Amino acid sequence: MTTVNPQEWLNLNWPNCKALDHDWTMERYDYPLVVRNWIKENWIKVSDNNGGTYHEPRYHRYRTESKNRFNQRKEYYENEKNQEQQTSQQTSQEKSEQTSEQKSQESEKKFAKTYLESELSNNMDDANKKALNVMATKGASDAIKYMFTDQESGRQLSYSEMRSRYG
Repeated sequence: MTTVNPQEWLNLNWPNCKALDHDWTMERYDYPLVVRNWIKENWIKVSDNNGGTYHEPRYHRYRTESKNRFNQRKEYYENEKNQEQQTSQQTSQEKSEQTSEQKSQESEKKFAKTYLESELSNNMDDANKKALNVMATKGASDAIKYMFTDQESGRQLSYSEMRSRYG
């Protein structure tokens, strides 16, 4: 009788599997007992649903970090919204003299500066930080122009090229 290496079996039979459950996946696709036990010992159990649902450890870390980043962004935007509401309640003659376009541009710059100063900016790559810095100093319109321009050649980028660089 040959011994099955659980990790090799998974890589050979299910190379993209990052999450699974016992009752549906392991039972339905007849995972060998040694593979089932290995998953239970080495993967992270995320729920008791369907006899136990498991995540591959790197996948689980990624999902958890993504969820944490989402919650940080949500909290950041909620705080920003609250600050904007407080600011809008404080009316002044100077604010009323500004045009709506100027107010919008100042709000965009303020948002970008605040974001750059927050912990969220630590997770950004250099290209996104540079684009956000343009927004903080010149406003959103100039940041958009910047992101749609290849910084080396000056050529205009397609939407998909811009998205591949700036996410």
